Amino acid sequence: MSSAKIREIYYPTSCHVQIPILLVRQKMKKSLSSSFEGFYDKIKEILESARNRSYRAVNFEMVQAYWEIGRTIVEEEQDGEERADYGSRLLLSLSDRLTKDYGKGFDESNLRNMRLFYMRYQKRDALRPELSWTHYRILMRIDRKSTRLNSSHVSQS
Repeated sequence: MSSAKIREIYYPTSCHVQIPILLVRQKMKKSLSSSFEGFYDKIKEILESARNRSYRAVNFEMVQAYWEIGRTIVEEEQDGEERADYGSRLLLSLSDRLTKDYGKGFDESNLRNMRLFYMRYQKRDALRPELSWTHYRILMRIDRKSTRLNSSHVSQS
């Protein structure tokens, strides 16, 4: 804005003194800047906290969904046996269909991980919201049950 135009725009006051609006805005900005930063930081903290809680809640819902998928594969599709005769064909067909409907993340190896997840953690109440699917996949590699249980308690600390 040219200086000629600034002189034409005035802020009306009750005492008939005309103050250019640009100067009023600059003064307001300076007076707000110090208190505004603290205010903004509080709002930012609220949003970041909500996002983190949302992420953890969604993550735990997906962990529970993977547990349910594993349970369904083991108990319903395999009649509770550790390995079905048709298991590889079943997982291949399931993988193809789920990938087509839901995108990546449902390849045969991940479906086998979901089945193993249920077999290793058959009590759903034992699932911890602090642990992600990646944590559980790492813990499932541990052969001994007592070691696995101790490791999941340590990672909660």
